[in-house]
Amino acid sequence: MRIDPLQIKELARQQGLTINELLNRAGVSRTAYYSLLRKDSVLPRSIEKLAQNLRVSPLSFLHDPEEEIQKIRALQEETNQILKKHPHCEREHIFHTLQCLEESPIERL
Repeated sequence: MRIDPLQIKELARQQGLTINELLNRAGVSRTAYYSLLRKDSVLPRSIEKLAQNLRVSPLSFLHDPEEEIQKIRALQEETNQILKKHPHCEREHIFHTLQCLEESPIERL
């Protein structure tokens, strides 16, 4: 997996940053950044080999904890909305029910 310099530049621009400002804030030297851009892959070889042997993209098994946090926040917000309409319900029960609804029926058991 390669780094897309245009995507990084666009994301930085959206934050009101230049590449130099981004690199300074991140504590990444220009040399390190441009070295990463030249690499065919920024993933460790072991990750690439696992993916090749599984015949999948490394993204299939790399985990982004931020994604889970966003899901939990969305469930909390939905729980709050339900509580506004049904104040007699218990928060924990609503949250747990919403979590279960995201699972398949067999996982719920």
